[in-house]
Amino acid sequence: MKKRMYLWICAVCAGLMLSGFQAAAAEVQTTEAVLAEDSEGEASAKEGSEDDEFLQELVEPNLLDELAAQYGRVSLTLTVFYTDGTESDWTIYQDNTYYVSEDEYGIMVDEGGDVYGIDYETEETYRYLFVGDAYESFREEMELPSCYAYSENEQIVSREVSDGMIYLETVLYYADAPVYLENRAQFGFEESELVYELTEFVIDEETNEILTVNSYAVSNEEMTLFMTTTLNREPEEYVPDEELTGAVSGEDVSLSVVTDAGTDEEAVYTQTMSEGGTIIIQCGNEFDAYYYADPDCTEVLESIAGYDTVYLKRVDEE
Repeated sequence: MKKRMYLWICAVCAGLMLSGFQAAAAEVQTTEAVLAEDSEGEASAKEGSEDDEFLQELVEPNLLDELAAQYGRVSLTLTVFYTDGTESDWTIYQDNTYYVSEDEYGIMVDEGGDVYGIDYETEETYRYLFVGDAYESFREEMELPSCYAYSENEQIVSREVSDGMIYLETVLYYADAPVYLENRAQFGFEESELVYELTEFVIDEETNEILTVNSYAVSNEEMTLFMTTTLNREPEEYVPDEELTGAVSGEDVSLSVVTDAGTDEEAVYTQTMSEGGTIIIQCGNEFDAYYYADPDCTEVLESIAGYDTVYLKRVDEE
């Protein structure tokens, strides 16, 4: 579950392809007007380098870390609708202290490199132990999401400015971006029925910050809302629940990971956890896939349960 939430974050960055979500519902609307205006398909989409440049310029001001630096703290909420009538909500918060991902499955808190959380399904609390540069890699893999992910196949079909807001509509034809079509199946859509994706944006004209996004999958007869995204530039301060922080910050259980044992490069990484919780080790690819019970790394452990010290072996060692 913990890893799954971070994969969802990466999926947002890859173009809102949330392949990690379970099945859920959709709001369906007729699209006679949309289809009539767009009866010529792709030919009706406005083209031009100026439009493409504008879309590319939306990426940087909508990066979550950039927004957090600008406003002190922000939150981004996604509601995903599935064709079976259910929905899933996911909110992430960020300020100078915390990065938080929360949905109905659980919560993950990154407090300046101390990553911990709870799985609501199992009620299991967990805390990460990072070895070497693993935290930096972990953050890179997580890829702080943006409200916008640029695609060269996306085209602007309308843009209006009113009261300081830009009202933008874009289309992306699935024939030009089949990977998007494949991922829409995760929402319960029949791939053969979909023609293009219509996205509506409300954008702050002064900052180019995207405040809301509505994404629709369009067939020949209807368009179906499958995702909304809302940015809050003034959310309440996020404070982790004391029950959670108390559960993960105890010292009932201690686990140490030793690398390069017996050499001048020996290093020891230690994490503690309240009883009943789980310590999750994160290490880089420079180590093999096993934990060892001895400094010489000859005794492979099938499980680290009951051990307070384990050893890692570098992949280039004989």
